[in-house]
Amino acid sequence: MGGDDSSQGSPKSTDVFITDKNIRKTKHLSIDTNDSVPQSPTSSGGFTNASRFSGGFTNASRYSVDSQRPKPPPPGTYLVQIPKEQIYRIPPPENARRYEYLSRRKPNRSACRRCCCYSLAALLVLATLAAALVGIFFLVFRPHKPTFSVSEVSVAGINLTSSTSLISPLIKIKVRSENVNEKLGLIYGGGSAAEIFYDGAKLGDGEFTAFDQPPENVTVTVTTLRGSRIQLTSSTLEDLKESEKKGKVPFDLRVKAPFKFKVSAVTMWTMAVTVDCKLTVDKLTSSATVLTENCKWPAMVAPNDLPRTLIVPRSPRSSGGFTNASRLSVDSQRPKPPSPGTYLVQIPREQIYRVPPPENARRYEDLSRRKPNRSACRRCCCYSLTVLLVLVTLAAVLVGIFFLVFRPHKPMFSVSGVSVAGINLTSSTSLISSLVEVKVRSENVNEKLGLIYGGGSAAEIFYDGAKLGDGEFTAFDQPPENVTVTVTTLRGSRIQLTSSTLEDLKESEKKGKVPFDLRVKAPFKFKVGVVTMWTMAVTVDCKLTVNKLTSSATVITENCVTEGIILL
Repeated sequence: MGGDDSSQGSPKSTDVFITDKNIRKTKHLSIDTNDSVPQSPTSSGGFTNASRFSGGFTNASRYSVDSQRPKPPPPGTYLVQIPKEQIYRIPPPENARRYEYLSRRKPNRSACRRCCCYSLAALLVLATLAAALVGIFFLVFRPHKPTFSVSEVSVAGINLTSSTSLISPLIKIKVRSENVNEKLGLIYGGGSAAEIFYDGAKLGDGEFTAFDQPPENVTVTVTTLRGSRIQLTSSTLEDLKESEKKGKVPFDLRVKAPFKFKVSAVTMWTMAVTVDCKLTVDKLTSSATVLTENCKWPAMVAPNDLPRTLIVPRSPRSSGGFTNASRLSVDSQRPKPPSPGTYLVQIPREQIYRVPPPENARRYEDLSRRKPNRSACRRCCCYSLTVLLVLVTLAAVLVGIFFLVFRPHKPMFSVSGVSVAGINLTSSTSLISSLVEVKVRSENVNEKLGLIYGGGSAAEIFYDGAKLGDGEFTAFDQPPENVTVTVTTLRGSRIQLTSSTLEDLKESEKKGKVPFDLRVKAPFKFKVGVVTMWTMAVTVDCKLTVNKLTSSATVITENCVTEGIILL
């Protein structure tokens, strides 16, 4: 065998190993010299004369290429006979499955597709982070909308005895604003508006007073509403005169008050609350008295609350492949396999052990350094951490959505009446068995959430630190935006009071001002439809003053402070 004839035709003998350095380098036209030479079994048409090497390429031994590789022969060019079906086998057996998977993937995505993917991932991370921050903010600070009521009304400029039907009213209204938040202050700024109506006719307008309000504070402001030369119809004038004669003049007051939450020196975004009050006064003078008032305020909204829909464009699929130049897959780069048979291929020695083709060398080198299979413990830890992270993120998002949609507020409490029995200060003994009945007014200010007060409650009443009685807070269900009055009975049996405490109690009754401390712990659950949440508890501390220690006692002053909600 020699010359061109030996390099292009099939040899007559299949077991020949040629070491003649003078043979000219040739290759078959259908074979790419960049294709690798894989591990092949010793067969006819493979590496011949296996006895010249200690070991060879076999399929049975499944070792890496380096461990199977014999010592390189002396420099030179060799003629190697290889079976056709093994010429294109690129990866070693242990990486065949991984290389086959990667061969189906497109290695390089287009710049547009990568940009869209990165943008979508960044947007998802930001949205998740924002939801988590909102959930943490609501859980830590529990923001509540302020409450409003009207305490006084002064009316001027409405003369119903005049012959003209034009009026220029000047109405001053004292608005009581209560900040029920424990950790958040409020800043009322510009852009507010207030209007007053009678039977749909606007009598005047003005601006709600701007002021700063600290946490758990009640502020009374005066809002002035003016109207100039307002024309009322004859029927409206007659109704207004008739209402004044009856001593019941109804008004509608509407206030829009923009405000910001404030945490120390940090202020939040601007929100607005709209207040709608139904008022009834006895007369149209500066000394008018408010007979009835009912103020309602819906949920807080942003001043320019417009729906925004974020549309993320979907990136087109780009054609790509393992090569960086032509973006084609490996399959499209491979030459068509030759017709069946055995070929004699002349390959330079330095390329015999070159496994990947040049365009895939970097990717294959990276994969070769990685272990094909991770340990079971490592996979378990990674999966567990991923599941935990997903659950935590999902919980934060759900909490944020719950607070944004339902805006849960803690209930408000006050004491409307007290009945005292069993405290006889004229008796010679210092032992008393008190029976105190307290009317507790519970207000659910939530618009969409009901409340269920259950068992495990406790109520206690004290005088100057001495416990006079205890009992349980009444269990009941309360719908949204509802006020319920319940009677809580507190009993004490043979309570020993010190002489100084008895003297103070007698002196307080003589003055007509007997102070009590009422403490209530009320477990409850939020309710949405038929779904109830987990159990929480609210603690109420009330400072009461009654005029006497009888069943017909009157509450002179009361101040109830509702502590934060805790989980049980």
